[in-house]
Amino acid sequence: MLVLDEATNALDAMTEKEVLSNIITECSNKNVIIITHNVWALSDYGQITIVGPSGLKVVRGYQELFDNDFDLKSPKSLLKGGGWT
Repeated sequence: MLVLDEATNALDAMTEKEVLSNIITECSNKNVIIITHNVWALSDYGQITIVGPSGLKVVRGYQELFDNDFDLKSPKSLLKGGGWT
């Protein structure tokens, strides 16, 4: 298991994407937990767990963050508490 807590927050977007891509490649047989405020950085992951005001929500990929079930207009709304009922 690999846990990264805001490990890429000081990187520019292109470098962050490259680092996360390498992690996916090198750790494909491991559980990887990435704690981040950069929701867009999660686009390559199959399962995303969101911690919000009413607890945990699990989504089955980046696209599900935009589904009507979560009432999200953009990933930024997650940071403002969007999608929680």
